[in-house]
Amino acid sequence: MTLLDECPRPGDHGCFLGCILLSIAAQAAAAGPVPRFDEVPDITYQDAAVFREVFDGAFEGTRHVLLIGDSQEVCPGGAVDHYFVRLSAELFKRYGNMPVTPWTGMRVTYGGGAPWGHWLMRASSAAPGMTAGRVPAEDLPPRFLPSKTSTAGGMNVNDNQAYGYMVQLQPDAASSHPGGGLAGRWTYFRAGGGVYLEVMGATHAESGEVQVRARPNDVPAPNFFVPIAGTYVTSMGLRDEEPGIRVERVGPLPMGGRRYMQAEIAGNDPGRLTDVVAARYVSAVDGRGMVLTPIAEGGYTSASLLRHHSGCGPVLRAMGVDAVMISYGANDAGQGFTPEQYKANVEALIAWLRESISPTLPVILLTDGPHSLVTPLGAEYLARYAGANHQIAKGDPLVASVNSRALLERAGWTQKTNRTFSPDGVHYNSEGSRLKASIEARILFEHFAPRRELSHVRPRTLCVADFDGDGVVDIFDLIRFVECFESVACEDERSADLDGDGFLDYSDWSMFMNHFEEGCQ
Repeated sequence: MTLLDECPRPGDHGCFLGCILLSIAAQAAAAGPVPRFDEVPDITYQDAAVFREVFDGAFEGTRHVLLIGDSQEVCPGGAVDHYFVRLSAELFKRYGNMPVTPWTGMRVTYGGGAPWGHWLMRASSAAPGMTAGRVPAEDLPPRFLPSKTSTAGGMNVNDNQAYGYMVQLQPDAASSHPGGGLAGRWTYFRAGGGVYLEVMGATHAESGEVQVRARPNDVPAPNFFVPIAGTYVTSMGLRDEEPGIRVERVGPLPMGGRRYMQAEIAGNDPGRLTDVVAARYVSAVDGRGMVLTPIAEGGYTSASLLRHHSGCGPVLRAMGVDAVMISYGANDAGQGFTPEQYKANVEALIAWLRESISPTLPVILLTDGPHSLVTPLGAEYLARYAGANHQIAKGDPLVASVNSRALLERAGWTQKTNRTFSPDGVHYNSEGSRLKASIEARILFEHFAPRRELSHVRPRTLCVADFDGDGVVDIFDLIRFVECFESVACEDERSADLDGDGFLDYSDWSMFMNHFEEGCQ
């Protein structure tokens, strides 16, 4: 018997959620104390097959995962855009491809540095353009603004709108946060001779349809005046009195030999308004891989999504979600949420997500690292959120819990060293982002795609610290590693990039020193 079975599901979300919270409270009273992160395993799950379908399955076809959290997960506009970028890069490193871009909302200009670009995308909202839409804000995910449009070009019912919303595909992530170290480094998305654009719209009794004008460009900066290579109009049937969310794929949009596709999104009828919710690009060439769409906002806690966006379930369902990752903690601890309160909030969120998206939705719980600004009591609460996630996974066969906090501690990110990875005590810098993303991806792929994990890393001795391969861990291994790390003398079959992420950084140094000090025992 699950929470969804016990609670009725009327149209009133408040009644359903109230029942869920009461059920969770009753279960928590009998569950016993919540353990600390150093008292639970690195990863907890009941059925690996549930998550292998997601991770191993993405080697054969597209898997779309929502990344739900706070300012650590927000992109664009978050305090640490590069954590999202680094986690996306960890997926690319394993799959060798990004089949789609994240979903992005309308009306927000990003990619010029304030804020940095979304992963694989840059966007521009020029005035007069889209205006505040008719969809209630609580019916949209965080950072997806209500947006209405009419035809681009002026003389229309949307205040004579002149410009559509411009979304530029950047296969090389040219506008992503430089802290990620990935902008322009590789081609992540295979555009080939053309790409598709998926557009999401909301129905209305007097709605128009969506018009997309393809404007391929040679430079990674939006330009409304490059020639139009093709015009497309959706047939979603958005003129409907029944409220609803609909998606249509248009294209392929012709690249014409250009590097960066631009899609100018507007309405198709100067006498009608159209509510556009989101858009994303889809590769017409390669569908392998996994993409993350961040559903997050700065300052959010485990209770915020339900509190402020309880009606956004239809939008999430329309996104085509295969799994979700949930990562809260710093703000919960800062606001004094006990481990029991945090656990109840996360369980209520999971129940609502399954009601909204799918009753068999797989969920992966991640934890934050240390936090230097909370009170001693808040720090103790934060240390037990991993235990709360562990308890949730022990009771739910569709949940996996990654004890990121314990993994970070062993990699050298402790309360004492927190400012090295988090200068303000809360948000990750580039080193913190790389370390957290790499250890989370590594353990997930080790358990849920074991045949594929680290297949790109050259074979080497089983003991990381036996760097010279002579079967003995001694000072000569340290000397050889330091030389290789500093690129003074590194043989072809050796690499100081121990975590295989393409960078020589603190993560590699920490991994070697931990094994060296322990003698690989």
